[in-house]
Amino acid sequence: MDQDVFPPKISSLLMTAEPHYIPGYRGYCPQYKYNVGSTYGQQTGQLLRDPAVAHSDKLVLQSGQPIQPRPPPGPPGHQRMSQRRPVSDVQKLTASMVPGYTGFIPRAECFFSHTYADTCRDALRLFEKEQRVATKRHLQTTSLDGETGLRARTYASGHLLLMIPSRPLTCLAKEVPLYRSSPALRVLNSPYNMDSDDPYKWFMSGYTGYVPRERFLIGAGYPVTTNRALREFSHHEGKAVATLTALPGHLPDIVQHKGAQPPSRNVIYAPDMGLIPNYTGYVPGYKFQYGHTYGQLTEDALGMSTMQKEILA
Repeated sequence: MDQDVFPPKISSLLMTAEPHYIPGYRGYCPQYKYNVGSTYGQQTGQLLRDPAVAHSDKLVLQSGQPIQPRPPPGPPGHQRMSQRRPVSDVQKLTASMVPGYTGFIPRAECFFSHTYADTCRDALRLFEKEQRVATKRHLQTTSLDGETGLRARTYASGHLLLMIPSRPLTCLAKEVPLYRSSPALRVLNSPYNMDSDDPYKWFMSGYTGYVPRERFLIGAGYPVTTNRALREFSHHEGKAVATLTALPGHLPDIVQHKGAQPPSRNVIYAPDMGLIPNYTGYVPGYKFQYGHTYGQLTEDALGMSTMQKEILA
């Protein structure tokens, strides 16, 4: 800047030459973050006076007529993109996209190895070209429909299959058998009650219930592990029942009540048996008891008080 535009002040040694920004100014100064070693006023003054640094033609708080923006140079199609009809009140997709924009740029995935501005410009140019071709094709089809009442023949319409046959089909059978898929829907029981050779005797991954003997098997997926555990449990249980059946005078309760009906699923606190370990629900008085198994302490949880259970134990 010339001295006649910005006259010198009292002393050039004490006062920084104009133009410069006052320390504390929070606005943008071009190339400031890439320069060090001087005060804020001296550094901004050098940058604003340096002709090699691209900055605004109009300084901050400087009066004067607004400068008309010059259209940036660009390849063919640049002027057309600048004249795009905005979809809304704010035109977001322009010919000069600023890096950092996080919105969607159509056809940007087709271009790479360029700067962000070049990628956006090429992508928008391709998108505009496709839009013009599609609009032209639509206008031709619409005009043809209005004049002749016939739709233009396209490649897709020439390869469509006829949905309605030209003549009725001949019936070959009076009773057509119903189609049944090979893996038909099957009502499955609990894996505990299935046979050992049943392919569905396993639990799905994510099952949090108790699986007997499952903790001793490792190195396989959860369905495979539970299948092996259930088959092993059924095998040992069958051997134990067969051994105890041969001794009628020493049958435990589990064998003597083999034919009894299981408790209802709607009953949580059964009066004649305890709860299964790992039950996460609430049991009245359980936290005040100790010294026995979980099944013994939760037996008849609603029928006896804590003191009665301690006396019986």
